[in-house]
Amino acid sequence: MDLNAILSQGFELLKQGELERCARLCQSIPVRYRNKSGVLFLQARLLERQNQPIEARKIMERLVAASPANPQFQLSLGRVLKAEGSPDSAEDHIRQALRLEPNLAEAQYLLGRLLLSSAREEEAVVIAQQLVQGVPSFAEGWELLAAAQQRGGHLGAALDTCRKGCEQCPRHPRLRYALGQLLRENCDFELAVSAYQEAEQLGLKIPELYQNCAEALGDSGNQSKALAVISRGLALHPQNALLHRLCARLHFEAKANGDPVQKIWESALADKTNTELWQTLIELLDRLGRANDVEAALDEIPTTAEDSSPGLCILRAKHLSQSGRMDEALARFEAVLRRYPDDSNVLLSFAMALLEAGDVERAIKMCDSILSRNPYDQLALAYLGVGLRLMRDSREAWLFDYERMISVLEVPVPAGYDGRRQFYTALSETLTRMHHAKSHPLEQTVRGGTQTNGFLFRHPDPILAQLEKQLKTVIADTVSRFPEIPKHPFWRTPRAHVTPEDIRFSGAWSVRLMAQGFHTNHVHPTGWLSAVLYVALPTLVSDETGAGGCIQFGEPLRELWLDLPPKRLIRPEVGTLVLFPSYMWHGTIPFDSDESRITVAFDVLPIG
Repeated sequence: MDLNAILSQGFELLKQGELERCARLCQSIPVRYRNKSGVLFLQARLLERQNQPIEARKIMERLVAASPANPQFQLSLGRVLKAEGSPDSAEDHIRQALRLEPNLAEAQYLLGRLLLSSAREEEAVVIAQQLVQGVPSFAEGWELLAAAQQRGGHLGAALDTCRKGCEQCPRHPRLRYALGQLLRENCDFELAVSAYQEAEQLGLKIPELYQNCAEALGDSGNQSKALAVISRGLALHPQNALLHRLCARLHFEAKANGDPVQKIWESALADKTNTELWQTLIELLDRLGRANDVEAALDEIPTTAEDSSPGLCILRAKHLSQSGRMDEALARFEAVLRRYPDDSNVLLSFAMALLEAGDVERAIKMCDSILSRNPYDQLALAYLGVGLRLMRDSREAWLFDYERMISVLEVPVPAGYDGRRQFYTALSETLTRMHHAKSHPLEQTVRGGTQTNGFLFRHPDPILAQLEKQLKTVIADTVSRFPEIPKHPFWRTPRAHVTPEDIRFSGAWSVRLMAQGFHTNHVHPTGWLSAVLYVALPTLVSDETGAGGCIQFGEPLRELWLDLPPKRLIRPEVGTLVLFPSYMWHGTIPFDSDESRITVAFDVLPIG
């Protein structure tokens, strides 16, 4: 028996992903050979590929104890420890492998990935540079180096690295895809699309490629081609809910012919146990206001599938509530809560229904339960405020100070412009060119208008860079004067001597409202501090009569049917910036004018 030949065959099967054949081969090895290091190593690698890291680790620990100078054993133990969630121990063994064999490319790559996952970008860059210098044909090394540079804030260097990698490895599709991602982040949408298409031609056909390629086409204003790309992706991945969601959104915003949810309907019916598809379909139907279709979709879902998904259970209960069957809705929520007592989405959705039903005290308790685990959950804070206001509880004033927490500021005009009018006219023209959609976004709060993507300040246009600089300066000065109140969800963090460099946006976008356009009342779940800058306004909004086009604070979702009017109304002016807590309810009042109302909105991440 040629054991070496068998082991060679086994490792080749692993490389090809033939795990079952490799397992049968291992079982065929005579018992007398099974304690040999080569056989144990093959078994450990097989267990690792079968997602059994604990069993793989036990074997690798035996091998390392017996042969500590074997770099492959050290590397493999490091890999399974990483998979098992022990990064520090994993790093020790990977570094030991590199001490034994300094140019071991796989160890360099794994160490770089581990460093990157622990936010040690500079160290990852050093390791990745060594890797690509030593083995320039190792495509994953270039991808690693570009990712480390990008996460370290060096997008230009990452793009250069990706381009060099593509030259060294011209047939590697993942590198082309990575280049597309970086180009899209740099707002070079047409070049990004070309990179995605090259990656697809080289054989990469993952759902994320079609998603990002379609979004890049949409960002460049080519919605018809974006829909064609999504359709191509769905032909390959008909059960991918994210692709279906994007397809429906693009279809709706482009005002394309046909039903925007037809494809997801068909896919859900073809696989009735796919809870993610059903949940996505029902959420989209609800956004479209198609209550009858929501009920029809719910009736198609097998009971076992619905019961296994808290999201579907919530949607069933919400539909009952919206249909006026509140007793049934509350009973359904009680059953869901028993099954998922610690699920924040279940608790929050139940709290909303309880507010509508009038059981305010219990709704408050549910919000408090969420906040006991996550004190800064913006949605839970928003609904807690509604409950406290209904109960006339003094905590509401502590959470929502509509005078002190809302700042109305003037943004200075950058140098090089002859006054406010010239700057904001130029800014308005730039932003208008970025609004490509023909309808309001399907899953946002805008009605009667359009919205750009959430990466406004990534665009290389100089006027946007000037605006970002001015905004950060004004916000830093304002935040520096915020009070410090420990444990307060808004005033909680010490902010003395805040600099513009401390201000980081989690998202920024532009909204263009037309006649009768408005924002429904909402909050920003992923923010801390939110803001809106007024760039262009209809003449009637600037008039001091009527409330059309004004921003209002304090009125919750209209769908809750609560008699809670706004607490503060602000009439916008061009060049005015309004800052407020992300958990504070806000919306706009419709206006009647043929002139556009153009704004820039964004969220700021907590400081410190």
